[in-house]
Amino acid sequence: MKDRPTGIIRTLPYNANSPHGNVRAAYKELLRCLRALNTDDDAHFFVGMAQRPIQDVLHIYIIASGRIVGRANIAAFLTEQPPMMRLDQTIHQHRYWCVLSAPFEEPPEKIAMRGTRGFRYVYDPLW
Repeated sequence: MKDRPTGIIRTLPYNANSPHGNVRAAYKELLRCLRALNTDDDAHFFVGMAQRPIQDVLHIYIIASGRIVGRANIAAFLTEQPPMMRLDQTIHQHRYWCVLSAPFEEPPEKIAMRGTRGFRYVYDPLW
């Protein structure tokens, strides 16, 4: 039997090397917003998800631009929320919204990882 998962990994569609300026700008805004979790007591960040993890977990690891950009705590999962605007200025409706809270921690070294659809469980902390 597997151990209990400690977190999930979720890929976001932002790329620092995109030929599209709005996607590159959204990647920079993603990092700014995630880092703001540590400095602003009222800061939170929403990540859209098609399904909610069955197992309760503490962390979410964010993949963007082919690498893990960091991890944050999961504060809650919301349902029945109105459509929200993503950082690349597109409107999206998701069944669940994962609410992230402080602390946001960046990896101690670069961790390359391919993106996936949906989410994956993490059984051993990546750092």
